[in-house]
This record gives sequence, C-alpha cells and structure tokens, in this order.
Amino acid sequence: MSSEFAGRPVEEIKPVLQSRWRAAVGVSVADPDLSEYAARIAAGETFDVKVNVR
Repeated sequence: MSSEFAGRPVEEIKPVLQSRWRAAVGVSVADPDLSEYAARIAAGETFDVKVNVR
C-alpha cells in the first residue's frame, strides 16, 4: 500500500487499510495500531506485519 498511498493523509488511508486488513485476516485492526500503520504508509515506509491467530 505504501507505493499507492504515500503522501496521502492518514485519515484517507485508515478506512482503506481497515477494509483490506479485514478482507485478508477476517478481523479489524484496532487503534492505535491502525493509525500507526496508516502513518507509516503515508510516510512511504514499507513494513511487514506479523499476525498471531489463537
């Protein structure tokens, strides 16, 4: 998403990220994590997220 949304406002990225996250994992991501990830995407960072499902 970073290449697609770099430079965009965090508030614009959050709903898209939430939707894509929910589609991929089946659950929502909660704030403050959602805001942190959106800020990193807005900054153009690339990163991996590790999800533990119990």
